[in-house]
Amino acid sequence: MKLQNNTEAQISGSIGLLTWKLINNTLIISGKGAVLDYKSSRSWQAYKNHIATVIIENGIKSIMQGTFSSYTNLTTINIPKTVRNIEEEAFGYEENVKAINVDSNNPVYSSENGVLFDKAKTVLISCSVDKMRDYIIPDSVTSIGDYAFIACKLYSITIPSGLISIGQGAFCRCKNLKHIILHSKTPPIINEIMYKNTFKEVDKDTCILHIPFGSKNRYANAEDWKEFKNIQEDTE
Repeated sequence: MKLQNNTEAQISGSIGLLTWKLINNTLIISGKGAVLDYKSSRSWQAYKNHIATVIIENGIKSIMQGTFSSYTNLTTINIPKTVRNIEEEAFGYEENVKAINVDSNNPVYSSENGVLFDKAKTVLISCSVDKMRDYIIPDSVTSIGDYAFIACKLYSITIPSGLISIGQGAFCRCKNLKHIILHSKTPPIINEIMYKNTFKEVDKDTCILHIPFGSKNRYANAEDWKEFKNIQEDTE
C-alpha cells in the first residue's frame, strides 16, 4: 500500500489494482478490472469517518460484502457502468446514507431516487437507511432482496400487487415501521432460509397491515404475516 499527499487531493493511495484519492470529503476509487472488498478498503480506513461521498469510477467490476461498513458520515454512493456484482451488505447499514446512484449504462443494476434495483427494476436490492419516511415500491418490483430495508427509518411502506416474495431480514430493525400497505390479496412469500428475522424489531402489536378487501383470512393464516396483531382490511 502506498500513500502520498499532494495539492489536488488531501491524501491518495493504491493497493493492488486499485488507486484512490480523498478530495475534501469525497473518496474517488479507480482500477481496471479491480474488486472492491474489505481488505482493499483498509487502505483508506483511517479516513473513513471523513468520507461523505464515494465515487467508484469505470473499471471496478465488483463490490464485496462489508466494503463500506461503518462509515458514519457516508451519504452518497455512485456506482459506474462496469460493476457487475454487488454483494449483500456491501454498503453496511449506514444511518446517514441517502442515495445509491447507478450509471444508467450499467447492464446489471439500476437506481431510482437513490434506491438500488436490478436492471429491469423487478428486484429491489437495497434502500438507503435514511432515504425516506414513507416509501412506495414501484409496480415493476416482484421481489425484495435479503436485508433490503434493514435498519431503515421507514414509517410506512407500500407493497405493489405484483410482489411475490420478500427476502430474509428485509425489514429487520425497522423499529419505526407502523404501516405496511399491501395491494395483493395473496400474501407475499417470506423467504427465511436461515433465520426468522424478516420483521425482527418491528412492533407487530402496533404496526398495522393494510390489506385488500376479502384477504384478511389469508393474511391471518399466512406464515409470518399472522404474527401481526392489527390487520385492517379495506372496505369493498
